[in-house]
Amino acid sequence: VQPDGTYVRRGSQKINYFTMTTVRISLISDEVIIPLMKACTIAIRYSVVRRQSKLKPGEEEAKILDYQTQQETYAFHFLNGYLQELFDRGYREIQRKNFDMLPELHAFSSGFKAMVTQRCTSAVEICLRACGGHGYSLLSGLPSLYTKILASCIYEGENTILLLQTARFLVKCFTAASTGQPIPPSVTYLAAAKPGTCPARNKMDFLSPDIYTEAYQHTAVRLVSSTAAKLQDLIQSGVKKHDAWNQCTVQLVQAAKAHCHYITVKHFAETVEKLEPKAGIQKVMKHLCDLFALHGILADSGIFLHDGYISGAQMDMVTASYLDLLAVVRKDAVPLVDAFDFTDKSLNSALGSYNGQVYQRLYEWAQKSPTNKQVSPAYERYLRPLLHNALSKL
Repeated sequence: VQPDGTYVRRGSQKINYFTMTTVRISLISDEVIIPLMKACTIAIRYSVVRRQSKLKPGEEEAKILDYQTQQETYAFHFLNGYLQELFDRGYREIQRKNFDMLPELHAFSSGFKAMVTQRCTSAVEICLRACGGHGYSLLSGLPSLYTKILASCIYEGENTILLLQTARFLVKCFTAASTGQPIPPSVTYLAAAKPGTCPARNKMDFLSPDIYTEAYQHTAVRLVSSTAAKLQDLIQSGVKKHDAWNQCTVQLVQAAKAHCHYITVKHFAETVEKLEPKAGIQKVMKHLCDLFALHGILADSGIFLHDGYISGAQMDMVTASYLDLLAVVRKDAVPLVDAFDFTDKSLNSALGSYNGQVYQRLYEWAQKSPTNKQVSPAYERYLRPLLHNALSKL
């Protein structure tokens, strides 16, 4: 602002996008992924201690972690590292007065903020439910984690709107690639679509990162290209551009989700490949990566089956491999969450304590509650006389 009160703009208005990008990326790492890590730690530790029902007559009740439905965060942890790397590269370019990466950063931070918050919120709720009635108690620490993470789906941009921002970027890039124009490296896959079908011949083939990553890539390209084509057809038929966009929003959101899921799986697999094979860490993380990828295919099976890229028989192979992986990952479930290295104080959970003394801890914490130390006036006035009076002999 000059001495006479005149406002003079400096720099580029595009820098406003960078502010939002900064907040969204920090939000993912600080407000979303960490609560999910804590929830997983609590639920898995409790699932090892809690026993319920007998799998076989005459045997000891099974730990609830032994039930397949109880098994399923490292993917988003690695994804956050990728986003931070992309952000740092963009920041260095901005310092050089180069704003070319801003659209890409804005699109990625928008889409991944939406996807990560939605999936992490659902995952924390699953952890809460997995702990049964105790999970809903404040003593479990899970309700506070859930309410904290649930709000992340709304602030800093409502998720559907953010996915549409990502979709707009993808459609622009696909259109540019179709006419031979250069596009950012992160979306060059849009111009390298491979027609055909999934080459997997047995369930073991689906444990190959190349196989399932290519399946995700194919699906993302198909959804982006078909949505862009529909959008173009509507505009050419005389529909106004903004009306055509509004008529395609469901497909646009689906395309943005497919892109984000593909990038997540791809980066997870690439990160695992770079890990040192010593001490078996790479092997354990490979199992987790496979599980994450196959779970996504099964959860969105209709998308992968839609154009026949994956056949019904191959989807049965995916299911078989997925079920095999559950038993494998089960052995490493506790070490995987212990590796997050949360202290009992930071977890603040009676169910997730490191020593596994769940019920002793619940009893001790319940004794400290003011509710269990104070006597309600209603007891002295109404219940005590009733309990201590002689009962009628009639």
